[in-house]
Amino acid sequence: MTTGTSPLPTGVESENTNSLRQQLFQSLRTSKEYRHAFIEESIRTGLAAQTKAIREMRKLDPKTFAEKLNRKVSWIYRLEDPNAPAPTIASLLEEAKGFDIDLQVRFRPFSERLDELTKLSDQSFDVPSFDEEVAQGAFAEQTAISAYVRETSRLPLGQGTTLQNPGGISIPYIKACPVATAPAGLHLVPRGKRKHARGRKDSKRAA
Repeated sequence: MTTGTSPLPTGVESENTNSLRQQLFQSLRTSKEYRHAFIEESIRTGLAAQTKAIREMRKLDPKTFAEKLNRKVSWIYRLEDPNAPAPTIASLLEEAKGFDIDLQVRFRPFSERLDELTKLSDQSFDVPSFDEEVAQGAFAEQTAISAYVRETSRLPLGQGTTLQNPGGISIPYIKACPVATAPAGLHLVPRGKRKHARGRKDSKRAA
C-alpha cells in the first residue's frame, strides 16, 4: 500500500500536465452537453477501474468478493464494466463496506476534476482499508489526542478549554485542565483567557 505522497511534477512532467489540463479545459468549453457527458463517462470508467483495482489488491477474485457481499458474480462484473450504467449510491455504499473504506459523494467545480485527471497514477486507485490505515499510523495524531482527553476526563467540570495544535485545529474541551503534559505539538488555551486578552486589545485601541 502507498504510504507517502507523490512529488509535485517538475520540468517536462509539469509541462505535460499543464498541456493535458489545457486540452481538457478546451474540450469542456465545447458545450454544456459535452461537459456533462464527459463527467458521466469519467465517473463510470473511474469507478469501474477503481473497483477492480481495489478488489485485486485485496487478492479477491470476483466470485469470492460476490460471496462476501452476498451478491451474484454478475453484480461484481457490472460494477467493473466501464460501459455499464453508473452504480447507485446504495451500491457504492455496499461496496465500500465490503472493502472497509470511506466513500465520498459530493458536488464540486469542474476545475477539481481537471486537477484530479491530470494527476492520475497507479497509486490513485490504492485505497487501504481502515485496519491497514491503523497499521500504517494514519491515525497517530488522533490517537494521541484521544489518549490525552481520556487521561484528563477524570478532572472536575469547570471552565471550557480548547485543545489546539499548530495546524490551527481546535477541539472544544469541556474540562478545567490544569497545566499537564499534552501530546507533542498540542497545548491548552482556556477560552476565558482568550476572550479577556481580546478585550484588553480592544480597550487599548479605543484609548
